[in-house]
Amino acid sequence: GVRAVLARAFAPAHARALAAQGVVPLAWRTPADAPGVCAGDELELTDVDEALARGGWLAVRDLTRGTALWARVALDDAWREVVRAGGLVAALSRAQQAAGAEG
Repeated sequence: GVRAVLARAFAPAHARALAAQGVVPLAWRTPADAPGVCAGDELELTDVDEALARGGWLAVRDLTRGTALWARVALDDAWREVVRAGGLVAALSRAQQAAGAEG
């Protein structure tokens, strides 16, 4: 599964803090979308890896209510790669291993 936080918006520092833990910060397409989802709803995110790879939007299906909404990954390219690696520690470990393999 994927760990994600859905919000109306993120301050850049908060989005990076989530990414450092391997959590995907997702912002609703419009603030009006937020009230359509309630605590405890079962959500399904589609094409998360693709959205992390290219940036942009992904579909959020609320399986509890039978609705679908859109959210965007609230990160720049470098931080999307950190999330794809599983968090900052994993990303740094991969970079260190790659540097060791080259040297």
